[in-house]
Amino acid sequence: MLKVRGERDQVNVAKMWEAGQSHVFRFWDTLDDAQRRALLDQIDEIDLQLLAELTARIGEAPALRPLAPPRDVIRLPAAGACPPDREAARVAGEHAIATGKVAGLIVAGGQGSRLGFERPKGCFPIGPVTGRSLLQIFFEQARAVAERHRSSFPLYVMTSRRNHEQVRTFLVENEWFGMSPVEVVLFEQRELPVVDERGRLLLAEPWRIATSPDGHGGVIRALAESGALEDMARRGIELISYWQVDNPLVPVADPVFLGYLLERGDEAGAKVATKRAPEERVGVWAEIEGRLGVVEYSELRPQDAEARDESGSLRYRWANLAIHAFRRSFLERMAADPRLPFHLARKRVPHIDREGRLQRPEQPNGIKFETFIFDAIAQADGVTLLEVERAREFAPVKNASGEDSPETARRALTELYGRWLEAAGLAVPRDAEGRVSVPIEISPLTALGPDDLEGKPVSEIEFGSPVVL
Repeated sequence: MLKVRGERDQVNVAKMWEAGQSHVFRFWDTLDDAQRRALLDQIDEIDLQLLAELTARIGEAPALRPLAPPRDVIRLPAAGACPPDREAARVAGEHAIATGKVAGLIVAGGQGSRLGFERPKGCFPIGPVTGRSLLQIFFEQARAVAERHRSSFPLYVMTSRRNHEQVRTFLVENEWFGMSPVEVVLFEQRELPVVDERGRLLLAEPWRIATSPDGHGGVIRALAESGALEDMARRGIELISYWQVDNPLVPVADPVFLGYLLERGDEAGAKVATKRAPEERVGVWAEIEGRLGVVEYSELRPQDAEARDESGSLRYRWANLAIHAFRRSFLERMAADPRLPFHLARKRVPHIDREGRLQRPEQPNGIKFETFIFDAIAQADGVTLLEVERAREFAPVKNASGEDSPETARRALTELYGRWLEAAGLAVPRDAEGRVSVPIEISPLTALGPDDLEGKPVSEIEFGSPVVL
């Protein structure tokens, strides 16, 4: 067994041998002192008991649990209608924002590698004309929300170990996109080791074990451990508007959504939209053993994915859009016991082979362990599910091409802005298929919606070239 000096290091090395993970020391003799120290320090952070529990589940089929469609979804109003309860919700939500009780929470720990972009995904340029980054769109929305309501609207941004400094540097270089740095709180989520199908740790470098963020469910633990939850309490924040950084269509701090949660007395909420097709790779909301939760597309049985109800609609059609709202008190309650179930995700993981050569597999070779925020929502005392128009609120950037790619997101943004201009009375040019035929981009500082264009010089717009407002 490997000889090391410190007593703690000796114990950790012995535990790695006992756990059958001694291969992580394969390159020990080639490492310098700093690299050896880095490897030993990383091993000291690994919870080997948890790792053993997780690797024991490799090969297990997902548990089959009784499912039923959600019974309480707030549906979109009929064309032109504005139900009284919707207006009451809007008023309640706007009051909460105006009194400084709402904050934004962005999950931004991912990298843009799948997009061919070797930087944090939040830095990815997505504006149809200017190339505004995802983070810029959200920061400018936050500024606009605060200015509209003459209130404070702080942003909490969850990063990961691999991108934290890059995100901070990006924001500093761009002067926080006009926000005050004291209104922005960056905090890191924890990482967990990545293993192969045999449960053996993968090496990212001869001196570093491959790790990955612990999933968006890790936001609860990270908020608590970083002190961000306490910071929210000091600021008087009671409601948190949550979204993931890869969806540029998210309307930040939607007052109707927040207001419904307040009016109903629920602890958490989620926006939903109809699935495009049974095979769409998106989780769906369902009642699982009597409680609301999300079934991931990889865990939904084909017969359930394809099942139809009496009207011919998909029985499990309410797609999870990863746009949520929480009461701070709920997150504090969950943080007191943050254990959420882990999900196993098979991914392509670059790693070092036995000869120390970097391998970039074309097929999934590694298993990542992730927790999901919706497993926490399932424990909430009351959940608001609000149906929204997919074309207005959901265009995630997940793939380099095809569905859910930068191309489809930019197209969705252009179509959204085109509808805003049409609502303002402009004749927006469209092609033979009815799509807006010129790129359009409207800064959140110019408008958060079509109503904000009233009084703006939109009549002067010429559509002979890309439009920027």
